[in-house]
Amino acid sequence: MLSSLGAAITGLTTEQQELNVIGNNLANQSTPGFKAGELDFATLLSQTFNTGTAPNPPTQGGINPFQIGMGAQTTGVTPDQSEGPLMQTGNPLDFAIQGNGYFVLRGPNGTTYTRAGLFAVDAAGNLVDRQTGTVVQGYSNVTSAPGTSPATVSTTATAGGLQIPQLISNPPGGGTGNYELQSFSVGQDGTIVGTYQAVSAATTPATVSVTLGQLAIAQFANPDGLVAVGDSQFVAGPDSGTANVTGANTSGAGQVIEGALEGSNTNLVQSMADLVGANGAYDTSAKVITIAQQMQNALDQMVQ
Repeated sequence: MLSSLGAAITGLTTEQQELNVIGNNLANQSTPGFKAGELDFATLLSQTFNTGTAPNPPTQGGINPFQIGMGAQTTGVTPDQSEGPLMQTGNPLDFAIQGNGYFVLRGPNGTTYTRAGLFAVDAAGNLVDRQTGTVVQGYSNVTSAPGTSPATVSTTATAGGLQIPQLISNPPGGGTGNYELQSFSVGQDGTIVGTYQAVSAATTPATVSVTLGQLAIAQFANPDGLVAVGDSQFVAGPDSGTANVTGANTSGAGQVIEGALEGSNTNLVQSMADLVGANGAYDTSAKVITIAQQMQNALDQMVQ
């Protein structure tokens, strides 16, 4: 009876962990950039009574092994890396990635990566993650002329903080004096172009377009190996590989979509079905424990 009790207890444990994973998936069905997880199961070692024998023709056939399983275990949670639906928000500071890659952020605790492009511009003009204030990374020393797209990242460029300044002086490509930001746009290659208007009517030209930079996108050999650190952000893990950081829409990196967010890829219908299945398996394991205890009590009474 002890083996049945032990196996059933492992069933309770694994199904509880599956309920935890499903609950987390459902809780994040509205979280931008969220990737649903799937719990991985495996068998425990079996109790082996006979390893079996090989056939010995013509008089003896083979015998299969005689083993009783000792239960189940969980071996990890595999994230579903498929893209979530594209949600148009109309906010010019919301960005989504269509394709591979992660936005690169840098803060006091180092570099993190995210699929949730919930950004804002702080008082200093820095493009930041609006949930944590970490600075969005990109390339500010692009080689193409101001106002042109796509921008080409210099081969010597390294990713740094991006800025969308409210006020600029003597913008490159023409114009002297002070100019104030009127609007900006972000191309699919992540190039940020600002349109600035002269503060003084005497300043010419009246408006100028300035290439402010290009968003950096990180790719990993094994994105399943990234380690979640909260706030929809990740850090590189031992099995993720190092980040390959490039401009958007280059070297396999995805395109940037302005005014949109990538939605959670939680499948509500599938998650509810999984929830029912996990609950049923949990109840069944609990019943096995009850029946095994009843049988053990009956056996104890018989031998007294």
